[in-house]
Amino acid sequence: MRQMKSTVESNWHGALAGLLVMLAFAATAGAQMQAQTDQDSQHGVAYENGGWSIESADAMRNHAQQFPLMMIFALKGSGSYLADVDVLVTDARGVVVLDLKEMGPMVAMGLPNGSYNVKATRAGISQTRRVNVTAAMRGVKSVMYWPDEQAATEGRR
Repeated sequence: MRQMKSTVESNWHGALAGLLVMLAFAATAGAQMQAQTDQDSQHGVAYENGGWSIESADAMRNHAQQFPLMMIFALKGSGSYLADVDVLVTDARGVVVLDLKEMGPMVAMGLPNGSYNVKATRAGISQTRRVNVTAAMRGVKSVMYWPDEQAATEGRR
């Protein structure tokens, strides 16, 4: 009887240890899911930055419908995603709405209805887009392409 009680206790402890390991793994996975994107706001405008891994890009695509506009930064030709892009969004009067540093490759913005200039700068090269946000917009994507630095360098030789 004593040996049977010891075996039952041993099995119970093993099951409990296994459950604790599974719970720790699930908590870690949940924290990693949250860390796949960065969410914040500036001047009352919510934004989400991500896309730096497959999981992060999937999370951004899943969240896109929560925002009227998603900017995507990529290399011309290959379409490879780019990060480290500074993004300046001004409204029709020139007032700064968002001034974001080192963003990308995907940035979703919760801009209110209106006209905006989006200026994106990477490695000293700037591009500007004019966007009109309406209440009907959800998940509209706008891609900005930068020249492939390696191709540009090889073309100069």
